[in-house]
Amino acid sequence: MASDVFHCLSIEQYDRKFLDDICELATAIRFLSKSKKGADQLASLLSMNSFQQS
Repeated sequence: MASDVFHCLSIEQYDRKFLDDICELATAIRFLSKSKKGADQLASLLSMNSFQQS
């Protein structure tokens, strides 16, 4: 089964600053999601950015 795993990301694709920025963004999202208003805003953003595959 392990041979069926396909990794599409490589560590060489990212630099330290990008990874730090992503971690800061994740922290901000976790903070926002703790309140009802914040969670609703995040859900609204997600729904605006979602799409259907055809």
